[in-house]
Parts: sequence; C-alpha cells; structure tokens
Amino acid sequence: MAKVFITLASLSGMLAVCFGAFGAHALKSRLDDYAMGVFQTAVQYHFYHSLALLAVGVITLSHPQTALLR
Repeated sequence: MAKVFITLASLSGMLAVCFGAFGAHALKSRLDDYAMGVFQTAVQYHFYHSLALLAVGVITLSHPQTALLR
C-alpha cells in the first residue's frame, strides 16, 4: 500500500510541476494578474497535497499495521 501512495504522490508532484511550468510560460500572456494569481495558488495547493500524500506513503512504510490505513 505504501508503494501506491508514494507512486501517486510522485505522479501528482510531477503534474504540479508541469502545471506550474505551463502557467509560467503558456498562460502568462493570456491571463490577467488576478487570474494568474489564482492559478499559482491552485498549483501551490496541488503541490502541498502531493507532499501530504508522500508523507502518508512514508508513514505507511514505517507503520504498515496502522488500522487507519487498512
């Protein structure tokens, strides 16, 4: 189960980086400042949730018998 969480966290983190790069390069000229700020906030939240998912995977590795993760 830990491997699944870590794999999903890695894929989610990769998507967060891709979305950030897309926003910085492709959307910069198409969005106004407010919309760009909203997009950047969304990418930051996506990245934070990727880190949280990675933490769940690491915790699952160290405590594989935790009842909450069954």
